[in-house]
Amino acid sequence: MKRKNMATMVTCIALVGAVAVGGTLALLSRGSNPVTNTFTVGKGYKTGDVILDEAPVKQETSGVNLGDYVEITSNDPEHPVVRVKENDYKNLIDTSTMDKDPQFHISGACEVKYSWIVAKVDGFNTTQGATTLKFTDVIDDTLENNAVAGEWVKVTKKPEGGYNYTNVTDNTQMGNGIYIYNMPLMAGQSTEDLFQELEINNFVAGNSPSTITVTGYAVEGVYSTTVVEGEETYTPVGYNDMRDAVMAQVDTWAFPTAGEAG
Repeated sequence: MKRKNMATMVTCIALVGAVAVGGTLALLSRGSNPVTNTFTVGKGYKTGDVILDEAPVKQETSGVNLGDYVEITSNDPEHPVVRVKENDYKNLIDTSTMDKDPQFHISGACEVKYSWIVAKVDGFNTTQGATTLKFTDVIDDTLENNAVAGEWVKVTKKPEGGYNYTNVTDNTQMGNGIYIYNMPLMAGQSTEDLFQELEINNFVAGNSPSTITVTGYAVEGVYSTTVVEGEETYTPVGYNDMRDAVMAQVDTWAFPTAGEAG
């Protein structure tokens, strides 16, 4: 059996902010300048082994989707779209929707055999009377097939200790909180999108920016090794047996008590 190690990364994504420009209120994006990826490297992980990114977007300037930001796609295999660390959302209007699909990746060079991913969404503003966002397109597979491997599951901590795991079956369930990916990743593999789209829910002139921060941990999974005729095969311990151990590794980060840094 192998020991569990972990790597951590963080990226702050400032989605929208209300700013007065020339007497006319414009809704603008403010990226963390620069976006910061801070790694605490465990024994099994190296810098660059865990990646958090999103698809590039562009703003529609005509038609029924005027003002929306949509994902840039390509049908040319020789010129694939390159994912980015952040997008810049400018000149949003009060009905704008924004494609945004945070995804975690394990690099192909990673030497850790199995990695469990835990994500935190923080800073999602739900204050009444403020400029707020809402999630309008939690990944389709999550809504339809949340019980299968390869989906995000929301985690809460029980008052008496231990954790509750809740399948995300509605857009309103996505927001601030902790999410575990319910299958381990091998080198070169990626999670599904944590979420896919946001929309301005309530627009208030002159309101402070609403900032969503996505952070994540990769925790090295436990696995067994079988040798048959000199060939090694590996079998990871499954989600139901690993999830509590994974969450225990990141508990103080996921559920900090008063006075602890998140």
